[in-house]
Amino acid sequence: MCKASIFENENSIRYEGLWLIERALWRRAYSAWRFS
Repeated sequence: MCKASIFENENSIRYEGLWLIERALWRRAYSAWRFS
């Protein structure tokens, strides 16, 4: 049970990190398209 919770926490942290990177890239692309 302990290992399962640790594994879920690692997955959620990894997913949040990917989401933040994806949002940053999307924002950069949107600003580049808007001001081009």
